[in-house]
Amino acid sequence: MARARQIARTLLAISAFATLPACDIVQGFQNAGDALFPPVKTYLDVPGFRLVSGGYRELDLMTSSEPFIFARSATPGDSSLYVMRYQAPHPCRIPDVTGYWSDADEHASRTYIAYYDGTGSSTVHFSDTSCTRYELELEDADLPVGFTPSGLVIHAGSDLLVANPEAGTTRLLASGVQEIDGARRLVRANGQLGAFDRDFSPIGWVGSGVTRVVAAFGAVYFEDDDGIHRMTITSDENPRMTTTSVERDACNLTVLPPTSELELLAFHSPCQDARLVVWDVATKATVPLGLPADPSYLRLSETRSAGGIARRHPDLATDPYWAFYLADIDASTGTGTLIVKLPDGSELPLGEGAALERTELAPSRTGSDPTGGFALLDAQAGSGRFVRWDTSGNVSEVATGVIRDPASLIWTRLVLDVDATRADLAEVVNGEAVVVAHNVPKQRFAFAASHPVAEFAGKMAWFQDLEGTEGTLAIAAQKEGSAVVDDQRLQPLYESTAVAHGVHVSRNGFMNDLPGLVYFTHYDLATGTGTLEYSNAELGFSAIVSEGVADYVQPGSGLLYSIPSGEGAGIWLVRAK
Repeated sequence: MARARQIARTLLAISAFATLPACDIVQGFQNAGDALFPPVKTYLDVPGFRLVSGGYRELDLMTSSEPFIFARSATPGDSSLYVMRYQAPHPCRIPDVTGYWSDADEHASRTYIAYYDGTGSSTVHFSDTSCTRYELELEDADLPVGFTPSGLVIHAGSDLLVANPEAGTTRLLASGVQEIDGARRLVRANGQLGAFDRDFSPIGWVGSGVTRVVAAFGAVYFEDDDGIHRMTITSDENPRMTTTSVERDACNLTVLPPTSELELLAFHSPCQDARLVVWDVATKATVPLGLPADPSYLRLSETRSAGGIARRHPDLATDPYWAFYLADIDASTGTGTLIVKLPDGSELPLGEGAALERTELAPSRTGSDPTGGFALLDAQAGSGRFVRWDTSGNVSEVATGVIRDPASLIWTRLVLDVDATRADLAEVVNGEAVVVAHNVPKQRFAFAASHPVAEFAGKMAWFQDLEGTEGTLAIAAQKEGSAVVDDQRLQPLYESTAVAHGVHVSRNGFMNDLPGLVYFTHYDLATGTGTLEYSNAELGFSAIVSEGVADYVQPGSGLLYSIPSGEGAGIWLVRAK
């Protein structure tokens, strides 16, 4: 099951009444099973064949009871949404659509589309995949958070509803809604926490005056007037809810970042005394820490034995541990003065403007417990000084302009600010920053394969040498057998191998079913089109799929792409062979 693209309601409205583009079914898709569930493939049978003629952009693919293609018109001013079956692509048109949402499964009686129109209002309208528009409308509504066998689950005003567009009816699930977690089907409403099954039938409601809900460590934890509680839900056909008390008279619930040995909650108990305690998920023990720390700005870590092995599940009441917390907190920037509590109980103030999430211990080259680590200081404006510190209180600067919150989380080393749109990737070697990729885009500069194949095990793709909107797409991996390792992980440095130059900065990614990448070259910003190419890293070749391409999606195997104008205008399918 795959969800169609969700577009924010704040998109600009465009004229609703435009001419339907010429739609001529050139060739239907005859064997959906072969494309969706392929054997091992090595190349694309380019340019493929045209499923439907006409000018289209912004392709999307959804599978419910069957696959559907969503597309936008390439005609300027036409804000219509076009919908067609993948196996028999006869496009139908829903006029004046800005944001939309669609999803269902094989049990749904009908697949619906919820959308906003170009008026700029927050009224949600409904259609089905045959572009039948329904009279039912919901004012002051968000796009759906889920679906049931008979309709869509929508937050409208302060209510959570199941809307059945065909019947023109709604059914109330909850009123007084304060917070919704659609993925986990949790709802906070009227001070209670409610859980729903996969069909959004209620499992039960718990709590009184619930203020905070977090999911962690295989359970849901919530804070209410009576303290902090743990809730679990069975995963069988008839799910059941169980709640237990973690701590009475407790508040400021926080989930601490887990380590290899510790899974902890932190909170104040008793609340009036603001006494900091942690609760061990494994042992169910509550341990006062005696630190003047805000639970939201705290991290703990176990010590290591002489062999460099983490101590097996330490008892924080008696065993030594590391603690990192912020004092003098600036809530507007989430920074403060960084304090390190050493395993011997002494404390080190390391500097101001610290971003706690960038504080880490440095692994010891001798295998013993760390004798220091790294931190990001003076980070109030979004970047700062990355420093190395030791247990004697010495602080040395590694690099300046280190971005606090990089866009690509897969890269866990340093991202150094270059200018408004570019950065450098760096690793720390002997206390100094070593650049391993120059001029990467600040947005999505590194990514991994979502369908890993052996060729890319332990590797990532990154985009470097950006000039304007073009640069080099490369595969990066740690250099095997290198004696030079980084200080943060004691691992070989990354090095990259170029896949293609002159690649457009956006819309590049790994292939789902080939050991390679897909990307645009010769991109024309005025027309929003370029040459779509792909590479096969295993066989060492690249090839052109087609010129004049506006968009593509991967339907499980091969590529589905659109050409918005010219003799080849239409939506094309190229199969992997």
